Amino acid sequence: MAQRRSFGGPEGVLLDKVGPWPAAAWFDGVHRRAVPLGPWPVRIRLHPLASFLTRPGKPLSLRATEGFYNRFRQSRLARPVGFLEAIEAHLERMRRAGEAEHVRSVELRVPAE
Repeated sequence: MAQRRSFGGPEGVLLDKVGPWPAAAWFDGVHRRAVPLGPWPVRIRLHPLASFLTRPGKPLSLRATEGFYNRFRQSRLARPVGFLEAIEAHLERMRRAGEAEHVRSVELRVPAE
């Protein structure tokens, strides 16, 4: 909007003085016209995240996983099939790994007899 450019799209139809307001319109200083455009100025094809990740990921820590899991469960975000179950499985693996690490660290601290 900082730099005005000419519009090369459809001219549109003249707006009535009554009736619902269109999703998109323009004014040439004389006439107001409705145009068949949506609220998004550019249509970009989205690519799945996995399609451009080039390096192996690092698993979330137990604490980070618990926080994400709790926030996700309380949210109204879309839930792809199997996503919540995958988070729960990861959370359980992290808990088991944390317990095993705790046992190893305790074993290392016990003085040898």
